[in-house]
Amino acid sequence: MALRQRARNDEDKRARRASILTEAGRLLGEHAYGRITMAQVAQACGLAKGTLYLYFRSKEELFLGLLERELLEWFAALRDQLGAVPGVTAEALGWEFATSLEQRELLSNLLVILHTILEHNLDADTALAFKTTLRDQLHEAGDALETVWPALPRGSGPRVLLRMYALLIGLRQVAFPSPRISEILAREDMESMRVDFTRDLAESLRDLLSGAAQQAAAR
Repeated sequence: MALRQRARNDEDKRARRASILTEAGRLLGEHAYGRITMAQVAQACGLAKGTLYLYFRSKEELFLGLLERELLEWFAALRDQLGAVPGVTAEALGWEFATSLEQRELLSNLLVILHTILEHNLDADTALAFKTTLRDQLHEAGDALETVWPALPRGSGPRVLLRMYALLIGLRQVAFPSPRISEILAREDMESMRVDFTRDLAESLRDLLSGAAQQAAAR
């Protein structure tokens, strides 16, 4: 009986943790990360602030947990998409990657602040657990990429994905500037400075994949 009660309590804790992450994601969709406080998250969840800290010891840990959940969902969807790519070309693959992120604005926003904000002030165990999860997912997705794009050398998929990730962060920051900069970029003479996130990401990934394949063939 005690064991069943413990299992039910653990299930309740997992459900509450998931609910906290969902509310944190909703708040991030409405406010800049720097304006969100743990007190706001607790209020949105109907919890005392002290209870929230039983689940997440800091704001960074909370949003890192949210990022991990979003990444796991994206990697799972990405592996399915890669297996269904019609006509394996660098252009098709680049487009699949770019469009897979189009409906995942929360994930893109979290990735942009991962290195500059979220990974700061983490304890060693939390940081190691996150990086281990990310590494494992990267290798699984890298294997899927190599399967559909045989031009890549065996074992190079994770490294190519890591470079794709760097492109994603850079383009995301340039494509969605502050409101004041957006107004300036809307000027006719600033057209060359504007970035279409999905299109430019797809083209950049196409070029990266093509270059990696050409480099491998030349060796």
